[in-house]
Amino acid sequence: MSRFGQFEEEEMEELTKDYGAYRYGRMDSLHLVLASPSKKGRAAMTVMATFLRSRFRNLKLVILTGICGGIPSAVTGHDLLFGDVVVDPRRLDAGGQVAGIKIEQDSGGCSTTWARGLRSAIETDDCLGYFKARIMDFLKQLQQAAPAKYKYPGAGKDRLYQHDYPHFCEQCRMNQNLACCECRKLPCDELGCGNDHLVQRDRIDYKRKLEDDGRADEAQTPNVIPGPVVSTEDVLRDPDKRDNLGTKGTVAIEMEADAVCEAFPCIVIKGVSDYADSHKNDAYQDYASATAASATMVMLVILERLAREKVEGLEMDSPSRYGFFSIVLPQASGQLISRVPNYSKIVDD
Repeated sequence: MSRFGQFEEEEMEELTKDYGAYRYGRMDSLHLVLASPSKKGRAAMTVMATFLRSRFRNLKLVILTGICGGIPSAVTGHDLLFGDVVVDPRRLDAGGQVAGIKIEQDSGGCSTTWARGLRSAIETDDCLGYFKARIMDFLKQLQQAAPAKYKYPGAGKDRLYQHDYPHFCEQCRMNQNLACCECRKLPCDELGCGNDHLVQRDRIDYKRKLEDDGRADEAQTPNVIPGPVVSTEDVLRDPDKRDNLGTKGTVAIEMEADAVCEAFPCIVIKGVSDYADSHKNDAYQDYASATAASATMVMLVILERLAREKVEGLEMDSPSRYGFFSIVLPQASGQLISRVPNYSKIVDD
């Protein structure tokens, strides 16, 4: 297959502390804006989305990437593990339902021919398979650039505890099962969360075997799962609320997508870093950010191809300095902005 051109930086601009930062770039015929808000959460993302809409009036699509909480397979039927990537193109089609939540039509006109076509394409098995096949190319580049930061933590740190086993210390259990502030800060190893309360999962066992056999690349290859993803106001640490969302069809939970989707057609691409329960920890956050960023690069390859083929609505005959696409990275993953230009060329076998 042909080579895709270099991601070229055109300009970097720091905004005020209330906004964040953004960068212009280009990947062949795609004109891009990479943006990162100043903080995590919906409020900061709303500010960034408002800025993008006023500053870049020709934006046709926003890709929101970062980390999320995953809903276990017992609820959703998806065999979902830490580092897996959830791709939700449903926010492209305004006026639809996501897990029973109405998505209102916005003035950006999300329900266009190209948006609906792109949504349908992303949800096919062929496209999801292409994502999985290509993610490792980009993930390896990130890991080579920052091996300590984006190293695969290993299957042993991917722990799903039984629904009714909270992240409590002995003092909490004596105090009518009310969580103390200190235990929330401690990882499961230090708190003494028992391995006998772990949920047995075949895919984790298989990853362990691959690691033991020295096949680390295969062990860390993430699955790509179609959404939907639902936004919550705060970080979710409640397995009851999590599973209730799962029964409505939700695959993952995060905090920022609603703010972006109110302003633009949006694809949400998130890496799973926890199971939205009280055992949440940071061990997989950097790695999950890297898998999501790698999937975002695969998405750009697909979009670039569509642009070259002049798909209706994505014509690039008169490129504008004000860009066609934006990739928004939540504050927790903002450091990846400086990494993206390292993806210099994309080569297929």
